[in-house]
Amino acid sequence: MKAAEPAKLSSQSEWDKEMGYECHCCGSIKTEYIQHYVLRRTLAVAPMYLCGNCNSISVDFDIVKKHYPHSKSSDAIAFHKSIRERNEKWAIALLQQVRKVEGPGYQLTCVIDIGCAIGTLLGVAAHQGIKAVGYEIDPLALAEARTDARIEIHDELFTRYSPPEQGALVCCIAVLEHLQRPLGLLRDIAAYCHATGSQGFVFVPLLPENWRSYLNESVMAKGNPFFDNEEHVTHFTADSFTCAWRDAFGVTPKPLSVGGWAGYYYSGQGG
Repeated sequence: MKAAEPAKLSSQSEWDKEMGYECHCCGSIKTEYIQHYVLRRTLAVAPMYLCGNCNSISVDFDIVKKHYPHSKSSDAIAFHKSIRERNEKWAIALLQQVRKVEGPGYQLTCVIDIGCAIGTLLGVAAHQGIKAVGYEIDPLALAEARTDARIEIHDELFTRYSPPEQGALVCCIAVLEHLQRPLGLLRDIAAYCHATGSQGFVFVPLLPENWRSYLNESVMAKGNPFFDNEEHVTHFTADSFTCAWRDAFGVTPKPLSVGGWAGYYYSGQGG
């Protein structure tokens, strides 16, 4: 497929009214237009904005979702199936690492997975005799996850008011980058963990330090954080995600890395 050229502006004044696009990562309106973001599969374009407050990047959510509605995401389901075996290994490692961090006497009795997709992590938890609870709104992913009768699936968004599971491990893996307002979900996870004495693990892919070098790369360039997955509309930097975590949980985050999930962990025991 031939890469599309980013759309050009006929005049800067066309974008004056676009200034102030709300940053997905911190909510600031101190943003500036960078360039058009090319959607790899359809070659449609959406504007990208750099935040002057947290240095993260936001992509116009409405335009991206217009081209990739979740209800038609059969290709995404196929992708999740193709990496199921890999994710099962990472899930096993994650549960082992949590037990190690929490120490002797810790009993992992429930795993909650927010945006559980086809239920890979929950299937691993259920296999270990752990109560497995998922939240997913994509109808195709829901149908696939529900083929595992051991998993309890809620076809709704997770909030701080979701049914309480005391002392659960609340996971949110590769979800925030798809949301226009990820801070709301992060705060809900923190509030839920505080209220139920639960642990939390959140992974989101972060922008590399050399992200500017990718801006004019080919749409198909391997490793390009903007074009590899065009449904990513939120691009945290390491600093902005750390600040968001501190704001939500009230503590400095603890890094926890298993496989390709290099995220932050909340133990409920002082952080």
